[in-house]
Amino acid sequence: MSAVPILDEFPTPPLDKSGWPWNEPVQLLPEKMPNGAEWPRISIVTPSYNQGEFIEETIRSVLLQGYPNLEYIIIDGGSTDNSVEIIKKYAQWLYYWVSEEDRGQSDALNKGFARSTGDICAYINSDDMFLKNTLLKVALSHHQNQGCSWFAFSVLCGENLTNSQIWLPSAANLAYFVVNQTIAQPGVFWLGDIQPKPWFDLDRNINMDHKFFIEIYMKIGSPYIIPETAAFFRWHPNSKTSRRSEVWDREYQELIKEISGQVDYRTALAIQQEEVRLRHSARIAELLSSKPKSIVDKWSRIAEAFKIITKTPFVFRDRIFVSALVRLCT
Repeated sequence: MSAVPILDEFPTPPLDKSGWPWNEPVQLLPEKMPNGAEWPRISIVTPSYNQGEFIEETIRSVLLQGYPNLEYIIIDGGSTDNSVEIIKKYAQWLYYWVSEEDRGQSDALNKGFARSTGDICAYINSDDMFLKNTLLKVALSHHQNQGCSWFAFSVLCGENLTNSQIWLPSAANLAYFVVNQTIAQPGVFWLGDIQPKPWFDLDRNINMDHKFFIEIYMKIGSPYIIPETAAFFRWHPNSKTSRRSEVWDREYQELIKEISGQVDYRTALAIQQEEVRLRHSARIAELLSSKPKSIVDKWSRIAEAFKIITKTPFVFRDRIFVSALVRLCT
């Protein structure tokens, strides 16, 4: 077995699987970086629970990066499907793995990163995957931007690679970032010593990543934006992101309230205004999502849209509200 996993050593992919990361050859990197320095150690953690349909693709996308200093850790929460069987197929290339009951995704991440020793860290969920040469891009970005403690890449989002759209990260101000999260988790990498571990709040199993990123933002500032695409974020009916619920909304409201209590008055006010703007944007989109059933219904929608605009004057700066009102009136 070679030090860096290669395609010929891997289990044969299912007959219906092709392309990346199933049967495309690995481009092995040289032993050292172009300047002769050692490649930074990169620690990747995958939290897993009953994602047997997708996890093999995730595993292969990490191991087949051809990266010479990779530390890959999988923490499975005691899956009852075929996830453990799949993990065992790749166990010889893993730095560490375990399958045991845990307290959820935050607990799994903390357990994984407690064992990590990487200069750079990230996590990829068991239904997502890295694109080709992602770890090379990360290492080079780290080398070229020594003063930066965390990085955000673009991420493809969708049902599959061919049916996806791109999530472009942005270095927004803190208030906007808190409410909207302008970066996609699979495309975020940070230094291993960025702050003391454990990193993830055990009381959060939906937006634990966003809270962690907010804490970094508050401590260090916005991430360094890399204008390249690093990962694929999968949308499917059983993903937590797809199952948006009252619990999901409540946890985000709790997080916004928590962060507002940790910042100065002006920032807290900006967070509150941004949260109102986002909520009103969602309602405007709902008003525009279908044709009015009658003239009465149409004017009722116009009246509500006008009320939204006049209720919070700051939203006049946002074209979406004015343009929505115009669309409703025509």
